[in-house]
Amino acid sequence: MGDAERLVAAVRERAEGTPYVVQPTEDGFDLRIDVGDARWYGLLYKSGLRKVFAFHVDLDEQRHRMTITDNHVEVRWDAGVDTSGHPLPVLTASAERSRVRGRSYELSLNQTFALGGDARPGAVLDYTFSSAEGRDLIRDAAEDLGWSESTHADQRTGLVIAGIALAAVLVLGVALAVLALAGAL
Repeated sequence: MGDAERLVAAVRERAEGTPYVVQPTEDGFDLRIDVGDARWYGLLYKSGLRKVFAFHVDLDEQRHRMTITDNHVEVRWDAGVDTSGHPLPVLTASAERSRVRGRSYELSLNQTFALGGDARPGAVLDYTFSSAEGRDLIRDAAEDLGWSESTHADQRTGLVIAGIALAAVLVLGVALAVLALAGAL
C-alpha cells in the first residue's frame, strides 16, 4: 500500500461513525457530507433543500503534499400557490442554486419545522454544520502520516484578486485624501 492509499485509509477510518464519506478520485479523494436533504409542505406550497459540502483533496505522493479545496453546493426550491397581492391565486415555482469553490468557512444551523413527506408535522431539517470539522479530520490524518498542506490554485487566485482590490481601494483612498487636503474636492 502506497502513502496516498494509507492517507485515504486513515481519513476513511477517522470518518467512520460520522456522516462524512470518503470517495477516491483520480488525483486523491473527496470527503463529502450531505448536510441537508429534505422536502416539506406548507399550507399552499411544497419546498426543498439539498446542501452538499465536499472537501476535494489532491495528493502529490512524491512530495507528501496535499491541497484541500472546498466545494459547497446548495439547491433550494419552492412550488405552490401565491395568494399575496393577487385577486386570484397564482401558481408559482422558484429554484435557487449556489456554489462556492475554493476555501470557505461556514458555521450554520438550520431547524425547519413543517409537514414532512408523510404529512406529519415535525422537524424536517435539523442540523448544525462546521466546515472546520471536515478539514480538521483530513489534516489530523495527514499530519500523523507526515503529509503537509499547500494552497490550491483556486485559493491563490482568490487571494491575488483580493490583494489587487485592496491595493486599488487604498490608492483611491489616498488619492481622495490628497485631493481633499489640496482643496480640490
